[in-house]
Amino acid sequence: FVFDPNVPSLQKYQVQWDYMEVPLMLNFHAKNLIIFGLGLQPGVMVRYKEWDQDGYEISGNYGTPQPNRFELEGIGALHFVIKEHFLLGIKFSYSITKARGNFMPSVRNGQYNNVLTFEFAYLMNPIKKKGRGIK
Repeated sequence: FVFDPNVPSLQKYQVQWDYMEVPLMLNFHAKNLIIFGLGLQPGVMVRYKEWDQDGYEISGNYGTPQPNRFELEGIGALHFVIKEHFLLGIKFSYSITKARGNFMPSVRNGQYNNVLTFEFAYLMNPIKKKGRGIK
């Protein structure tokens, strides 16, 4: 694999990085309709594979360094309650630590994981506030 910054290229590069992650979040409920969450998400890479433009697996070959095993991401989520126990949501996570450092001229700042997730969730035991009646 030879990179020439003077030659424009549309080379295909495919990567599969599998992580086991644990989101640690604080969730804020607004009028029992919206749930907003912020937190951190540590992760451990359990497997990775990479392929070059010709479809050959290059995981760890050709001087390509392995990705970092541990990662930390900032995470934000927004969920809408559509029925008492059912939620629709969107979650965004952004790498705080590099997934892999600089290893070629086109990757000057390293590689990061940024993930956008759409969710349909079931809330098992929603917390219900006690109503305040007129006394």
